[in-house]
Amino acid sequence: MAETMLAATANSTSTHYGFGHMCRKHNKLFTLEHIETCDEMSGCTNIRRYANRLRSQHILDWEPEERHAAILEFALLTV
Repeated sequence: MAETMLAATANSTSTHYGFGHMCRKHNKLFTLEHIETCDEMSGCTNIRRYANRLRSQHILDWEPEERHAAILEFALLTV
């Protein structure tokens, strides 16, 4: 999951091309834009905000509530 979080900072959800998170409804690897617009994905609406924040601040420096919410949303991507 840590790789997914790091990849999201580069507008991807996978660190390896061709291996990653696939939207089964649309049959494609999804990007941050797809996460925001896909009607099949729920509970992941703040991924872009968390990805942007990961670029500037280490997740352990976040408030515990926000850190847990971010981890939950990234975990939902892997399910």
